[in-house]
Amino acid sequence: MTDSDSNLSRQRFEHLLCRLAEQGLTQREIAERVKIPSQYVSNIKNGHRPLTELLARRFGAVFRCNYEWLLGNSDEMDEPVVGATTSESTGRWVPVLDQLIEGDPQSNERWDGSFAELSGAAAARIRNCRHPYVLRCPVDDTRERVRQRDLLLISQEAREDAEIHVVRYRKRLFLVRIDEEGRRQRVNDGQYLAEDCVEVAHCTGIVWSSMTDG
Repeated sequence: MTDSDSNLSRQRFEHLLCRLAEQGLTQREIAERVKIPSQYVSNIKNGHRPLTELLARRFGAVFRCNYEWLLGNSDEMDEPVVGATTSESTGRWVPVLDQLIEGDPQSNERWDGSFAELSGAAAARIRNCRHPYVLRCPVDDTRERVRQRDLLLISQEAREDAEIHVVRYRKRLFLVRIDEEGRRQRVNDGQYLAEDCVEVAHCTGIVWSSMTDG
């Protein structure tokens, strides 16, 4: 996206916010409806973060606005309908990240605004997840169960019976398996980590085996 495209997208985003404000929605309420932090909305409005296509699609779905107009690719803006939300039957929206994190994914500086829509069993799983997010797996698995860029659903609590765990070791996070002797073995290269690792999360399943970006 060029600077001029980015400026046009930001201006149209700000225009949408103004239209919604005229109809009684606060910025906090707007953020809650699209399930992102209020500060993230401010960052996009002020040009500190880009409006990604995935997030534009989300705004378009929630407020019945042409997301292509938001991105500067169309001159037609559908009238926003305040109070319109996506049907629960369409699934649940979860942040997507390229790196392992701890804490609220939508407040993490590494999150670029991308979402994945989960449905079926995957959507049901996140009801019991703590700070769930979808990880674009950064490594290939030595056991070939997981490939780089596969989408893993991460739940941020330890679980003994999980196949793949997330541990913190020397301020870094790793995907590991635990062998029969209780040792933590890195998924990508089979190397063992020291016993003072702290388990912080686990993989509750593969969401999709692959997804094109954008």
